[in-house]
Amino acid sequence: MPDAHKEAMRKVVESKFVFLPSCAEKTKKLINYEMSTKWRQWKNEIKSRGYDADTSVEEIKAYVPDSRVDKDQWGRLVDY
Repeated sequence: MPDAHKEAMRKVVESKFVFLPSCAEKTKKLINYEMSTKWRQWKNEIKSRGYDADTSVEEIKAYVPDSRVDKDQWGRLVDY
């Protein structure tokens, strides 16, 4: 995920809660860690929904298993 997206998402989280200024760096690290974990889980979940060992890579790319996933991004995930 691009750093600009991570920064934007972290700011959304920070806007919803009040954090102690003395914990700002720890909070930033924790939010980034949790976002990274959730991002990996999401990629794993979405790829496992669309993967079938008996299907060709091109057929897998043609079927995007979730409407929230861009077709081009899905193709890159399948190739990964």
